[in-house]
Parts: sequence; structure tokens; C-alpha cells
Amino acid sequence: MKRVLFALAIFFLICGTAYAGKETGIVKDANRLYNNKEYNAALEMYSEAEEIAPESDVVKFNKGAALYKNGNYGKAVESFSRSLATEDVGLEADSNYNIGNAKYRLGRSIENKDLDRTIKLLGESLDYYNRTIELNGEDEDAKLNYAFVEKVLEELKKKIEEEKKKEKEKQEQDRRGQDQGKDKDEKQQQGGDSEKQEEEQKEQKEEENARESEKRDSLEEEGEASKGDKSEQEKMEAQEEEGSEKEGEDGEKEELDEAPQFQEEEPQEMSEDEARMLLEGHRQQEESKGEIDQKRRTSYKVLKDW
Repeated sequence: MKRVLFALAIFFLICGTAYAGKETGIVKDANRLYNNKEYNAALEMYSEAEEIAPESDVVKFNKGAALYKNGNYGKAVESFSRSLATEDVGLEADSNYNIGNAKYRLGRSIENKDLDRTIKLLGESLDYYNRTIELNGEDEDAKLNYAFVEKVLEELKKKIEEEKKKEKEKQEQDRRGQDQGKDKDEKQQQGGDSEKQEEEQKEQKEEENARESEKRDSLEEEGEASKGDKSEQEKMEAQEEEGSEKEGEDGEKEELDEAPQFQEEEPQEMSEDEARMLLEGHRQQEESKGEIDQKRRTSYKVLKDW
């Protein structure tokens, strides 16, 4: 039976003593459905035959083929793997070949979701193709699939390396962007701090100026108050002087007013004692006057004799 790229090897159950029984007819019907591409119906009948003959490696193998055709590659790998326990080298080789195909299909089906797992599954696929070649060195399909999958795997590895490189570059750009943003924030913060400091210095200077202004105003007020007090004191002193002068003037005026009063008083009669005292006083004055005249005459005489 000739196989093409990723075509499945299929074993058709041949009636004989080893396979005599009810499962033989079921497998024949399942094979017919499979050949007619009625894979769901074939799968149901293979499953029924497996329940009747669970030890049959051929039934497990053909069930895996039906699962593969339905696109259930994971279940297909499980069913093919159970058939590897066979003592038939040809069946074992075909099981490895089909497992290689199933793993390749499974890997490509999730390539856009999980590229790392795709690469892993394709690497496992190569292992199963290699095992097939070891069991059957003349299997050209296994060799063809191996070369094809190996090439695809290399391309996927390059792809993932590029994606990792892009991701790394993106992370680096993000990091630089974050650093630039951080630097910008720091500069803004520094600028804000600088502006804040300038504002605080400005406010402090304004407060100092205000205090100086208040101090000057206070000193001016004190000076004006002192000047006012001085002026008031001078004013009071002037008023006192004026009052003194006025009092002096008033006193003089009173004396002047009193003098005429004494002159205007009428003469009173002297007592005898007062008269004697008055006469004695006149006598003494006359004597003093005579002595003075005598001295004058003597002085003149001296001057005249000289």
C-alpha cells in the first residue's frame, strides 16, 4: 500500500484463526466505512470492536486512524501508542509513523497559540519518524516526512528567535521609555522643587520685607510720637513761659495799679516818736552831706596847692 505525505498507514483485519470472532465482522464494517470516508461511523464501530477485543493491536491502530481523520490528533496519538505493544514489527513501524504524523498535525494546529509547544511536538514527530526508519530502512515516506518536518522546525525556531528578539527589543524600548518617563518625571519634580524653592524664597523675602516695613513704620510711629511728645512738651513749656510772662505782666500791672493808690492815700498824722525819728534821719543825712562837701573842698585844696 503506497502512502503519500502524512498519509496514514492502515491495517485491514484479515480473517483467520487468530482473529476469529464477533469483532472480525465489526472491524470489516468499520474498514468499509473508513474507506468511504465515513470516519465518525467507522470510529464508533472501531470503539465497539475494541470493547470486544481490547487486546487487539490492529483495532487500536485503526481506531487511531479514524480519530486522526476526524482531526482529533491528541486522541489519535494515544490510540496509536497503545498499538506499539504489538509483536508485529511492521505494525510497530506504521504506528510510529502515524504518531509522527499526528504530532506534526497537532503542533501546527496550535502554532498561533503556543509556538513553543508546536516546536516541541515537531521535535517529537522527528523522533517517531526516525524510529520508523530504524524499524524499516526502506520506508521512503518516513524519510520524506522527516526531511519536511525538519525544515519546518528550523523555520519555526528562526521565527521564535525573531519573536524573542522583537520582544526583547520591545522590552528594551519600554524600559527606555520608562527610564525617559522617569527622567522626565524627575526633571519635572526637580523643576517643581526648584519652583517651589523659588516660591518659598520669594515668600520668605516678602515676609522679611513686610517685617522690615512694619519695623520702619513702628520706628516712624515712635519718632512721630516722640516728636509729638516733644512738641507737646515744648508747647507746654511755651505755655508755661507765656503764663509766667503773663503773670509777671499781671504782677507789674498790679504794682503799677497799687502805686497810685499809695500816692492817692491821704496823709496821716505822725506820732511824736515818728516825728523824732524822721528829724533824726534828716539830721544824719545833713551831717553826711556836710562831711562829703568838706572832703571835696579838701581835695580841691590839695589839688590847688599842688
